[in-house]
Amino acid sequence: MTRRQTEVLGAIREFIVAEGVAPTIRELAEAVGAAAMTTYELLVALEVKGWIRRHRYTARGIELLGEVPDISSLDEIDLLRLRVDIEQRLDAIRGK
Repeated sequence: MTRRQTEVLGAIREFIVAEGVAPTIRELAEAVGAAAMTTYELLVALEVKGWIRRHRYTARGIELLGEVPDISSLDEIDLLRLRVDIEQRLDAIRGK
């Protein structure tokens, strides 16, 4: 997971905790300081990796799948475990 994707996941989580609903793409873009199209592309990547589910054609249709990692507090071993977890999710999506 890239640094930017982690920022987006954190922003989604924080918004849901604060507001009780998921952010719109515009709200999310503003929160992470990115263009709406860039934010959309990050959301697509996160969905492919299995971190979120997007409910298309639904306002505020972003759903978190599982616990969002806070990588700032992880040591090297935890980061390695996170990477293995991400790779396993990708393999499952790809059907390996």
